Amino acid sequence: MRVILASPESKVWSSRKHIPLGLGYLAAALREAGHDVMIYDASIEDFPLEHYLDE
Repeated sequence: MRVILASPESKVWSSRKHIPLGLGYLAAALREAGHDVMIYDASIEDFPLEHYLDE
């Protein structure tokens, strides 16, 4: 199964970006179970999520 785990862009200003570690743990477990996983982090991506849904 192909899975996209998405982290939304924060609307609150912060001088630090966070790394979505929780999504990383979920992605690792899903990959070990044989799934094709992508992590989408809206705060750093150049394209909207919809761009990746068509792939």
